[in-house]
Amino acid sequence: MDLKKDQMDKKWMCSLKEDIWQACDYFETKEEAIKAGLESAHRFNGNPDTEYLDDEMGSTPDEVVTEFLVGQINASAVPFCVDTLIENVQESAYDEGGEWADTYLDDVTKEDREELENLVFDWFIRNDYLPRWYTISSVEIIQSLNEF
Repeated sequence: MDLKKDQMDKKWMCSLKEDIWQACDYFETKEEAIKAGLESAHRFNGNPDTEYLDDEMGSTPDEVVTEFLVGQINASAVPFCVDTLIENVQESAYDEGGEWADTYLDDVTKEDREELENLVFDWFIRNDYLPRWYTISSVEIIQSLNEF
């Protein structure tokens, strides 16, 4: 099961710096992100004393914006594997029971594994322990802001 953190997965965002992706605005397509980034940069360049790009680009520069980046969000999955959990329980059982516990949990069915996996993921969701980080891919530099 590959449970994603939330609805941000596969959306697009803008940034002024390749190592800082913390904008508040997300877009369904790359084209929407580029259009919004161009509009924001144009608005900022027209009034750098009163305009801010924190929401749109994650930060506000000290000078005119000549380029920005767009990238696609990849939400992180919960780092959990039901097979590893079962193996850890089996190892602990063997440490306690020796040969008597040698085959403990060997007969767990595929359906039972899926049920256990769903229970654990439900716990992550219910207690708000889903990952809060993401990676960015398909980064592209957008230049030529003089289109406006």
